[in-house]
Amino acid sequence: MMKIDPKNKQRDIREFDIARLLKSKRAMTEYLNQVINEGDDAELAAALGHIARAKGISVTSRSSGVKR
Repeated sequence: MMKIDPKNKQRDIREFDIARLLKSKRAMTEYLNQVINEGDDAELAAALGHIARAKGISVTSRSSGVKR
């Protein structure tokens, strides 16, 4: 939700979060394939984090066997 600052009447814009757009397995797969094709290891690590956040950390930890 955008808020308008009464002092300068500018909108408070939310920071972009790719995880909000990764709602399906297909979207996650396409995103990950694109990042892999670019060949940047740092971007790959970031993409895996975005996908984990999109799926939910608890679901990811359960399926991978990692415990908190």
